[in-house]
Amino acid sequence: MLIAGGAVAVVSFAAFVYSLTGNTHSIKPNDRLVIQQLVSNTSQGVYSIAFPLFEGQPSLKIVNPANQTIVEKTINPPLVNEVFTITESGYHTLILVNPSSDATLEASILFGDRESFATQEQVIFNFLVYAGIIAAIAGAVITVLDRRRASKMKQFGDTRDLV
Repeated sequence: MLIAGGAVAVVSFAAFVYSLTGNTHSIKPNDRLVIQQLVSNTSQGVYSIAFPLFEGQPSLKIVNPANQTIVEKTINPPLVNEVFTITESGYHTLILVNPSSDATLEASILFGDRESFATQEQVIFNFLVYAGIIAAIAGAVITVLDRRRASKMKQFGDTRDLV
């Protein structure tokens, strides 16, 4: 059970990482990436940016349909997940700037409204991760209890159940 739980957790993490690779972007030195996303009537938007192999600090800007800045900040690697307030529906723009003069920025970016992040696939990934963790914990508990039982049996000379 311990091995099965670990395997489920690893497989679900691999599936999550694979889903991020479809949203991977390369930003050349001193360049920027612009992503426009339709955000529906909701009060919160969310972005998730992963760039594990980058040393610098890219700058991030999110602009609403009226061209007003909602978020403007410098972000730190390797992972940023944040929620921001949406003031109106429409196309919101995420702008990610590579400050490096010599390194290309490889970033996996998810951007949109909060409801779009709660899709069925993400619910399944989360379920698999939690199920894997629970199975691994249960396997560890069973292993510990079985070892205690076996040591007590050996202590009293009863070895007929031990293999």
